[in-house]
Amino acid sequence: MTPKMDTTEPILFVLSIDTEEEWEWGEAFPQQDANVSNIDNIPAFQKVCEGLGLRPTYFVDYAVADNPQAVEHILPLVPEGNCEIGAHLHPWCNPPFFGPVGEFESHVVNLPKEQVSQKLENLVKKLEQSFSIKPKSFRTGRWGIDKKVMSLLIEQGFNVDSSVYPFYENEYFHCNGSPSLPYWPDLDYPLKVSSQQMIYELPVTVGFNRSNFELANKIHTAFTKPPLSWTRFNG
Repeated sequence: MTPKMDTTEPILFVLSIDTEEEWEWGEAFPQQDANVSNIDNIPAFQKVCEGLGLRPTYFVDYAVADNPQAVEHILPLVPEGNCEIGAHLHPWCNPPFFGPVGEFESHVVNLPKEQVSQKLENLVKKLEQSFSIKPKSFRTGRWGIDKKVMSLLIEQGFNVDSSVYPFYENEYFHCNGSPSLPYWPDLDYPLKVSSQQMIYELPVTVGFNRSNFELANKIHTAFTKPPLSWTRFNG
């Protein structure tokens, strides 16, 4: 018997798009009636992707999924199978609302588990209503993932997360030490590799144009803080 040849082409990269509202970042986070006119350009962008043989993943947030005109632009693309609809959680425009949203509240990892749970459940329901699909891939708004969010994703049936931003850190969380290539994350500490196979992590592709990413990151980080930041070396 002649063994069957594996004709499956290898996946070279994954193209994903945060499909969300737009606003001036220096202004307040938009909670309702957010501007989603940018979504008008999705059909043209999709044609470009198809011309290149790409199947993009659109991480759609609540503001887009709740806007009839935005849905009208995306919905015809779904039955063709040339794209994927994932879920994108922006805390500020995703009900239920729990008060004003500032910088702290804009990061999913900073919210209590019960708030994230309610918002995630509403987001999944809205995507199901608008696009007749149950999303399997997810990305937090403004990046970052932790134990509580990972457990909620599994409860909602997600099997892929893409919230890890290697080498990134801010005053609330960091992704330092995470793998830069796809991996099975530890459910208690998602920046580490584990043997579980319930949910897969696809980190965003970032790095330095040097062979030793870790060393380059250490140098970069050192020059972003005193006493070396005055040199503006990174610029």
